[in-house]
Amino acid sequence: ITEGIYTIINWANNSDRYRVSISEFDSVFKEKRQRFPKKQDLFLFRLLLQYELAYEIAPSRELVIPHLLDDDQPAELPSFPVGESLLLRYRSDTALPKDIISRFIVKSHRYIRDTKDAWRYGVILEDSSAAIAVVRQDKLRLEVSVKNGKKTHFLSELRNYIVDIFTSYKNKLAEAEYRIFYEEFGFRAQIEGREKELWLTEEEIGIHAREGRLFYDVKSRQNLDMAEPAKQYNINLQSGAYAFIGEQQDIQFNIGAMNLGLQGSLNDLVEQIKGTGNSEEVKTIEEASLFLEKIEEETDKKKIIKSGALKPVERILNELADDKSRLNKALKGVDKGVSIAQDLAQQYNKIADWLMQ
Repeated sequence: ITEGIYTIINWANNSDRYRVSISEFDSVFKEKRQRFPKKQDLFLFRLLLQYELAYEIAPSRELVIPHLLDDDQPAELPSFPVGESLLLRYRSDTALPKDIISRFIVKSHRYIRDTKDAWRYGVILEDSSAAIAVVRQDKLRLEVSVKNGKKTHFLSELRNYIVDIFTSYKNKLAEAEYRIFYEEFGFRAQIEGREKELWLTEEEIGIHAREGRLFYDVKSRQNLDMAEPAKQYNINLQSGAYAFIGEQQDIQFNIGAMNLGLQGSLNDLVEQIKGTGNSEEVKTIEEASLFLEKIEEETDKKKIIKSGALKPVERILNELADDKSRLNKALKGVDKGVSIAQDLAQQYNKIADWLMQ
């Protein structure tokens, strides 16, 4: 299954494209039709949608793969004037998974007005009320800016997409913070020369609004009523509703998606070193991916550990960390080699952490 999915993605990538039609699968699987007969085309097409690796453009039955979009953002992005906009961000102390924005683009694609409005690390969205949003991700932060129309409603919907993505990782990733611009919410302006905004967590806004307590802001030396910010950002005021995104323990860990992500990182590794003359290393990585395929449908921790499917990946990571190994030297000599190794380690650690819980 994984080989079929990444055969499609690699075919598009090698063709410098981010779109592929189901009608092109004959070309995609030209040399693999025996392994992937035509009757499986629709099955693989739907898997790409299911794992949030792509979204569909109807009626052409085309797949758009956000991971393959251009790195460069549009020349002009919407502006978000103070007093007319809402701004939410998720900040992390460690690098956020790179596939967060890709999965977000898949979830929110119905609000994309033009494919040119999406790029590798962000997207411009517009809903039926003419609310406009820009969502961007960098290494440590995911940021959502919204204006016009029913902006509170639109921000709430986009936030739900993000929460859904973050909770699939289960381990704590980032905390939601909201921009509070003093004059925008009727607070007294700052003294001259000081910033006129502050950032508060969902918990800080929610608890103060729910309990009717004023929030004392040290920077502006004033007590701030959180009722209006809570209303504008549609923050849940139910007791105990505040937590780091990813902390909810009742959300089932998506081991299938994590396994697929790990295989994807291995696949990227193979593609990078194929032409470097390291055939033995390529074979080792491909064998590790095959081991992972065997547990794609497994959710029982004990059975996964007993299978030993993660051991080959662990050995690969040890080789990557060894400056004297052939694999380490091969990866250093290719574009984005270090980044791929980091992604692989990150995907592995997610699964390893889950297994140890």
